[in-house]
Amino acid sequence: MKKDNTATRPTKGSSSATSKTETKTVNPKCDIVTAMAGSAYKIWELAVAEHTDNSVSYGATIVDIILYPMSKAGKPETIVHADNGDGMSKETLENYYFDFNRNNPDQKGGSQFGVGAVQAVAYLQNDRSKVAFSVLTKHKETGTILSAGVCYEAGKPIVMNFTEMSELDWEHYVVNAYNLNWEDYKDGGTIVIVPNIVGERIPRNWANPGTKLVNPRGQAFFSKRYRTKLSNSSLTINYRKQSGQRGDFNISLEAAVFILGNHEKRSLPHGWDVATDGLYADSGYNDWDFKDFKTTVMGVPVIINIGKQLNSDFKNSGEFYDRNGDTVLHNLVTGTLSNGTNPSVHYTLESIIDFASTTYKASDREFGLTHLNGMIVTVDVPRNSTTITQNTKGGIDPIFDTAVKKTVSDYVENSQITSYQVRDLHESEAHKKLKTTLLDGSNVGSKAIREEIFGDGRRDASVLAKHLVHELGASKATIPDFQDVEGDVVNTVLEVKIKEVTTTELRQLSHYFVTSKCKNMVILGPSIKPDAEDELLIMNLKWETDGITFRFIPFSRIGFVWDK
Repeated sequence: MKKDNTATRPTKGSSSATSKTETKTVNPKCDIVTAMAGSAYKIWELAVAEHTDNSVSYGATIVDIILYPMSKAGKPETIVHADNGDGMSKETLENYYFDFNRNNPDQKGGSQFGVGAVQAVAYLQNDRSKVAFSVLTKHKETGTILSAGVCYEAGKPIVMNFTEMSELDWEHYVVNAYNLNWEDYKDGGTIVIVPNIVGERIPRNWANPGTKLVNPRGQAFFSKRYRTKLSNSSLTINYRKQSGQRGDFNISLEAAVFILGNHEKRSLPHGWDVATDGLYADSGYNDWDFKDFKTTVMGVPVIINIGKQLNSDFKNSGEFYDRNGDTVLHNLVTGTLSNGTNPSVHYTLESIIDFASTTYKASDREFGLTHLNGMIVTVDVPRNSTTITQNTKGGIDPIFDTAVKKTVSDYVENSQITSYQVRDLHESEAHKKLKTTLLDGSNVGSKAIREEIFGDGRRDASVLAKHLVHELGASKATIPDFQDVEGDVVNTVLEVKIKEVTTTELRQLSHYFVTSKCKNMVILGPSIKPDAEDELLIMNLKWETDGITFRFIPFSRIGFVWDK
């Protein structure tokens, strides 16, 4: 039998309302429920964070998220989201939940069209015919206490019931119904009750976070999203499961923090010794290289921080107890930075909410950032810049993101910090020099280089120019540095390395061999490690009967000079 999805509130032990109940209805121009079905929110955390964002915007310093109560199957039936913020007046409730913010769009952090919270409830309930929930609020400025029941039903008018409540009513719900701290809520706040949620949509690590109660992995999303306010103690987020059964918990979330290596501090002798006391995250060594760089991107004023990560993940300010902890500690002890982490950007809204993040992928090579491994960037945007966000709360407009990447690229490449001038920036310069040398028809030495790498058929520079494909001119950065291509056949694959060639580069060459079916695989560099040389010999022995060769050519053999 289908559940009745009408918004209700607990009544046990409560006092009667002290004022009349008022009901408002309106016929929307479209079917709100159908329009919202399956839209905007795709994951549990974002749907819950919609309410938390609103709490933060209304001045909350305490947020309580409660799964309550439990069904016989152990699945939560109701989620309660409470905060001690400013509370809402009747006019604000109407504007936000009834008029969809038409009269005051995007104020106090509300969604651009005021439907964000309703969309979030629609996701949590997953009922395509009805969306219903209750709001209890005490307005701090006026002391008015209201209970509002909101119902959006397909094909029917929107219904909103208002009931004025007494102080005793408010105390009952805060203390008795939801076990909230009266001192936190006595002056005001808002409690949103969403019944009939779909338990199957709750991630397992939310309902059962396990033993790591300091900051269970399931709540890492919130620790990252609100890391600034959590870290400066201007916000506390409590997460609780209240069923009266085994497995209940009450957790106060910690802030996730970046683990950085400041360029000045990491160059000091024994500068990493602070790692041994487990407080590195709180030390001066954990700092940005570029701080509070103010500029304008597409007309939007932004504040940018740029730093180097010690690890690819966020860390907590306490002990490094999670799965990547050993890696972080190793980097701290050795004084090395993360080498395998793609550069990333994290967008914050007025330094309050981390609302989006992107990674500098291989296709972003044109900005010179792809191989700035370990670089991390934060971009703070003003509240009124809603045009740069996508329709969901978790996205950033790709055009704006691209413009940010270009801005960061120019700033980093012109910096005096040599640690950001990684080898692939120099490698691209080596590519250009080699290409110029290969296609120089007037240079006798260039002819010998062409013959050594590509064979007799490419002695003439004009012939090679017709068939040479260079990575920097290609649409993808996952192809080899140079290829000699004739129709559908790849005659030669050439990889250029400006540091000693290792087995890692040979694995890359093997990948290109499988994808290209090329018989002349060449890697060019200053030198090769002995174990890589041995592996190259094995590769040639395995494939020589098929006429396939894997060759390492040192710069010295062809007279190519690269001294950077």
